[in-house]
This record gives sequence, structure tokens and C-alpha cells, in this order.
Amino acid sequence: MSLFAEWITGYLAAGVDGIVVTDRNSYTGIDSARKALAELHRHDPEMAPLVIFPGAEITARTGTRVLAIFDPERQSEIVRDVLASCGCTGTRALADGSTRKSVAGVASVIAALGGLCVAAHADRTGGVFDMETRELLALAEAKSVVAAEIVDDRHLGRAERLGWVPVLGSAAPASIGEGGPRALETRAPGTHLTLVKAETLDLAGLRDALADPAGSVRRTRRTYR
Repeated sequence: MSLFAEWITGYLAAGVDGIVVTDRNSYTGIDSARKALAELHRHDPEMAPLVIFPGAEITARTGTRVLAIFDPERQSEIVRDVLASCGCTGTRALADGSTRKSVAGVASVIAALGGLCVAAHADRTGGVFDMETRELLALAEAKSVVAAEIVDDRHLGRAERLGWVPVLGSAAPASIGEGGPRALETRAPGTHLTLVKAETLDLAGLRDALADPAGSVRRTRRTYR
């Protein structure tokens, strides 16, 4: 079994219905994950379905990172188009590069191409909370960012005051080259996730859920023994 297949199997075993593939400054892991999922289904047609949303973690010129999320029906090239429009110079899965656009500029490109923009680990190094206050408030007022990944519960109120729905996600595994998902510094599949109540597990469903966060979105952590 390939490393991507093992990764996907871990999420299925945890009862996860959908994942977003967000390699840093890259889109190539999306098709690898989709190929692995298709192969698993060919070997076991009764296997539970898993929805894969194409996306990326994009580094703005300031070093601040945001997530781009697109509909599962979109091809991985939509992420390539975002990176190209942002003038991305980042190295895949590393922090040594960035786009030529500001955080607001990256968020605007994502929105213009039909995606959702989420502030990646907003309360950690490289997160939007490190931004200068005036710039952060302007970003919030632009409404191009819809949610923020909050790692520490103490920062939930700050995200909400900025108008962003707090979410939680797995820190990785991101994929490196053609070798498969990275094993180091990851969280186990299904231990850090956001539960979403949606009519459909697609981008429209996510948008509707984020519009009603009190009843449709819940950050959760699980412990497996």
C-alpha cells in the first residue's frame, strides 16, 4: 500500500467524511491523493466514500499563510491557477518562499476563482494574528477570509470578533515530492478536525455551514488509544 493510501485509510478508519489537501505552495499532492483513493475503492468497492477538496496552504509575501479550498469537482489545476495568479515562488512543502501578493491580495485571488479562504493556524507563527493591527482589521473588513484555524481555544474570541468562524484541522501530513505524506510533526488522522453539518459535502455545503456556525460548525479533538 502506498503512503498516500495509508494516509487516506487512516482518515477513513477515524470516520472522517471529507479532507482538504493543502500542501504548502503546491497543488501536486491533490491528484496523488485522489489516485490513491480511487485505487482503494477499486480494491474494496464497499469501502466508505471520502470527499477530497483540492486546496493549498499559500504563503503571502509577508510570510503569513492562508488556506485555499475549492469544490471537490474542481481539478487540481485550479490551485495551480491561484498560485500562478499570486506569483508564487514558494518551494513545495517548505517555508522558504512566498507569493508576490499581500495576505489580502492572496485572499482576493482565491475568492475571485470561486474558492474559500481560511486563515491557516491564525494564532501560531506565520498566522494572521501576527499581522499589524490596522492591516489585520482591513483584512477582516474585506470579507475575503471566511474562517480561521484556531489551535489554542483562548484565541477563539479574537477570531469571532474579526468575523471569522473558528475551525480546527490536522497540521499535516503534507506530501513531499513523489514519496508520499510526511510522517514527521503530524497529528494522527481524525484527532483534530471540524465537524460540519451540511446538506451536501461540497463547497456550497461548506459555505452554508459557515453562514450558520452556531448550529453547523464545531471544532473537536479526539483521543485514540
